[in-house]
Amino acid sequence: MDNKTVLWDSASGMRVGTPLVGHTQGITEVVFSSCGRRLLTSSYDKTLYVWDADTYLPVLGPLRGHQWHVNTARFSPDDKLIASGGDDSLFKIWDTSSGECLATSQLPGWIKQLAFSPNGEHCALAMNNSSICLYDVSRREILADSNAFVGHKGVVHTVAYSPDGRLLVSGSSDHTIRLWDPNNGKPIGAVLRGHRDTVNYVDFSVDGTELISTSSDHTWRIWSTTSGECRLTIGPFYQLYLFSSRVACSPDGEHFACWSGNDSIYVRSISTGKVILPQGVKEEPCSPEEDIMGRFEIPIALAWYPDGERFASAGSRSVVRVWDAKTGKDLSTPFVGHPFDPDKHPDILCVDISSDGTLLVTGCEDYTVGLWNTETQDLVYPPFREHDYHVMAVKFSPDDSLVISGCRLGSIGIWDTHTGDLVHVIPPLTPKTAVWGLDVSRDGRRIASASLDHNVYIWDIATYTLLTSFNHGSPVRSVSFSPDGSHFVSGAEDHVVRVWDITRGDKVLELQKEKKTKAIEDEYLDVVAYSPSGRTFIVGSCNDILCVHDAESGGLVHALKHENNVRAAAFSPDGAFILTGSQETHLRVWDAVSGTQVLPKLAQVQVKKASQAGGGTSRGRTFHWRVYSTCRQRYRATQEAVDITLIEDFSLTRTLCNT
Repeated sequence: MDNKTVLWDSASGMRVGTPLVGHTQGITEVVFSSCGRRLLTSSYDKTLYVWDADTYLPVLGPLRGHQWHVNTARFSPDDKLIASGGDDSLFKIWDTSSGECLATSQLPGWIKQLAFSPNGEHCALAMNNSSICLYDVSRREILADSNAFVGHKGVVHTVAYSPDGRLLVSGSSDHTIRLWDPNNGKPIGAVLRGHRDTVNYVDFSVDGTELISTSSDHTWRIWSTTSGECRLTIGPFYQLYLFSSRVACSPDGEHFACWSGNDSIYVRSISTGKVILPQGVKEEPCSPEEDIMGRFEIPIALAWYPDGERFASAGSRSVVRVWDAKTGKDLSTPFVGHPFDPDKHPDILCVDISSDGTLLVTGCEDYTVGLWNTETQDLVYPPFREHDYHVMAVKFSPDDSLVISGCRLGSIGIWDTHTGDLVHVIPPLTPKTAVWGLDVSRDGRRIASASLDHNVYIWDIATYTLLTSFNHGSPVRSVSFSPDGSHFVSGAEDHVVRVWDITRGDKVLELQKEKKTKAIEDEYLDVVAYSPSGRTFIVGSCNDILCVHDAESGGLVHALKHENNVRAAAFSPDGAFILTGSQETHLRVWDAVSGTQVLPKLAQVQVKKASQAGGGTSRGRTFHWRVYSTCRQRYRATQEAVDITLIEDFSLTRTLCNT
């Protein structure tokens, strides 16, 4: 990353002037002033610069005062002020003439983006704590109203005012877009749903009748601001290595420009969504068969709904998705929000669904247990925070009255689902008693916990006392009771699967599983589970095969081949199907009897790189598109990004793309 800002004349494809050099780290934002003669940049180096757009020299800067990354910055509509915000939770107002910081406000979270109202009286701030704050520019203070702008369940990444200032729009990592009355913070109309991943950016059309949104689901959507309906979906284009994070409307309202990943900038028709520039681009949206059961998070945990018609996948980026077991399509809006550190998107490590299908429980690497209403997809109680490290396993009791959770530091929590209260904590027996997996017997009387101290422990769920233990000889990663509770199967780091008779206290079956390669030492047996009938069990590990074994003889019934590590697996409630999730983010459903794949994996899509061009016409008028690109280094990730500004005349510049 060269930390430079470069201006381009896209009509000729030639670079305009010299690069703007000054920042020492990645650039997060570039915006033009309303007069078009100044350019504002912010950076991860904690500073801001104001540049002369004609001489390409700094006019102000570096403006110092932020203590961490500056994520966003804007000129006021009259160009007299600059507003900035960042990961230090500071919002600052600067004088554009002198560079003096006029005001500083401490916010309750990181500021992801900001937007001035068209009259310049207020500034809306998108926050990483699910909120939107409103700043009074003249009074230099945050307007405090706990009942305003309430609704998002994830990080708010983007905000924008409509051209007339009567609407405020926001987009979030909860995959939704919301419209608000900026005067009172009340929602207007229905929540705009349809994106299947984080909404990165939203912008109003010039007349304010439509919204254009871009998302990490590799699509753009155009919405009506009056009906809330999505008029057009463009994509998904999974062949793009990076998702689009910018969008900007043209002055005539007929086109929008977007950065599409792979170093490409497209100009599209708002009415059709087709590419206008570069000319000759042939796009290949994925087929319906490709657009199922994957492309999003790595599935770490899986659970079936009791009706067997749906299943849930949980994993990376704090998301739980619900899928149709027959079509492979994801349903409704995902469960989003283990909210204690939402900007880091902690992994959800385990999931279970109650026997009546009304509750869903998750365990997360942010040390919390979440209990969700499956209909409203809201948390029933604030996340349970008794554990002091990653929650590796969660299970409902058979009557759904309790949730049992296991922590990587060895404690087991028992929670009341009716009150949300912690009933009891079983402390770790030793400092090495890390709970990696657990199961509850069908009669609800016992808990089996798999520990890294080489043991499987059997606990009495009523008295919380240890009944017995079984030494596996190696750290145990997974455990599952047989349906009748007389046996359990365990998998360990030594690649040995053992079946144990609980009454007799000894092992009755032992299977040595082969590693994918001798060079990899961490190919553990992460998945073992009995079928509902108890006649078979499955074994999955960090290799590419899920094995189905006969529970009595240990014989191999099926070897279900994947392209990458099998991370999770579960039998359907009737035992007819097996659901698997693998490292390449694919989900698969298999026929448990025949071993055939019922829902196929996504086809591989060849990555194609589009060339970049410039210039275009509309209604006989020639428009020049000046495009500037910046190299930015994101928090926790590094990638190249492009900001876009569209202008009708080089002497008059209007900011159309902000982040």
